[in-house]
Amino acid sequence: MKKQTRKKLEQRLDGLEYRQQAREQQRAERQKAYRLAAMMREQGTLRGARKYFELKSIPYHESVDALTGCHELTVPRQITLSYDAEGRFVSSRPPGLNVGR
Repeated sequence: MKKQTRKKLEQRLDGLEYRQQAREQQRAERQKAYRLAAMMREQGTLRGARKYFELKSIPYHESVDALTGCHELTVPRQITLSYDAEGRFVSSRPPGLNVGR
């Protein structure tokens, strides 16, 4: 009798652990989807680019033009993204090219 009771308890505990792991996995997937959706809503903005670079662990350098208030995000040896004073995307170029102002 004790063996049967112990076996049933073990099965129930295994089921509880399985369901708990499944809930945690679903929660993690949901949080990731929310982060990606928020990032997509900010697509084309300076804030969205910063979030993307941070999420993907991409190193970047940010510079601000004091006269115009325009921002530039540069990923070394890859690309430079330009944003206007309100943070909206303006253009992109290879990082070595300087814009004639």
